[in-house]
Amino acid sequence: MANARGLRALLGVPRRHKVLAAVGAGVAMSLFAGVVALVSGVDAAAVDAVVGEAEQTSVQIDAAHGALADTIEEAVLLATQVRGELDAADEADLQEAIAAAQSVAGDAPVTATPQMSLAEAKKAHAEAEAHLAGLESVHQELRAAMDAAAASHEAFLASALTDARSAFDDARQALRVILDAADQVLSGSAGRVADESVRDQLRVAIEAARTASGAQPDQDHRAYGAATEQVVAAGRQAEVASDAVTAAVAAQDEADRIAAEQAAAEQAAAEQAAAEQAAAEQAAAEQAAAEQAAAEQAAAEQAERGDAEAVVYASCRAAWDAGAAPLYAGDPGYGRHLDRDGDGVACENSPWQ
Repeated sequence: MANARGLRALLGVPRRHKVLAAVGAGVAMSLFAGVVALVSGVDAAAVDAVVGEAEQTSVQIDAAHGALADTIEEAVLLATQVRGELDAADEADLQEAIAAAQSVAGDAPVTATPQMSLAEAKKAHAEAEAHLAGLESVHQELRAAMDAAAASHEAFLASALTDARSAFDDARQALRVILDAADQVLSGSAGRVADESVRDQLRVAIEAARTASGAQPDQDHRAYGAATEQVVAAGRQAEVASDAVTAAVAAQDEADRIAAEQAAAEQAAAEQAAAEQAAAEQAAAEQAAAEQAAAEQAAAEQAERGDAEAVVYASCRAAWDAGAAPLYAGDPGYGRHLDRDGDGVACENSPWQ
């Protein structure tokens, strides 16, 4: 009965026309089925249209995914290459853009299919279009971050190259000073070292330093940095070799000084010994002459006394050789030339003791 009333309302049949309603019920049902079929056909066509659009969008999404994946790969490589060589904010923006792109690149929206209702198909297509728009937006943001990073990196490279050139020039200037000093040490040390090999090492160090100083690096801050390190190292090597030569010269000078002092001391000692020997010989000669004079004097005195048997000893050694020593005043052979201390006893000490 409820269905009958619904049909009457649908067909606009008044309740009072019950007979007509009963007669037209079958016709109404047929009309309703036709309307439903017509509506269903319209929905199916609309779904097919949405699915067609969704397929085109899906192709665009696949292309966008591929392009984004390629750009992500480029961005990751760029981030690795420029790490630490660009503005911190630009580096952080690049990393954030890469992370955002990687998160979106992994998403896969639902695709509209013929089995969906028109509302479901439209919803799926709308989500797919939104996903495509998101891919394109993230892709643009990633490209912008890459461009900013590249520009920042270029600015860094330009500044780094300027600084590296300046450091290289400063290092070369310092090396020239070192080389001038090393050349002076080398020329001033000729013939003044015991081991000539230390001067040979200095020559080699000077030549290596000149080679490093004359280098022409590529126009890259890393190349200039490496060249600067070589110049600094060559300068240190030249200084070490120069210090070694200076030390060798000082050691040789000290050895020469000690040898000269020793030779002078030996010469002075020899001269002193010669002087003492000459003095001793002179004293001995004077003593012998005095003894001879005393003996002659004693002999003369005895001769004056007429003592034909007088005994005269020229020296205590002669008295001891004759077995007459010691001699006392009044003994034959006693003389004042033999009694040096004048105590009346001459030649009291044996010359062999």
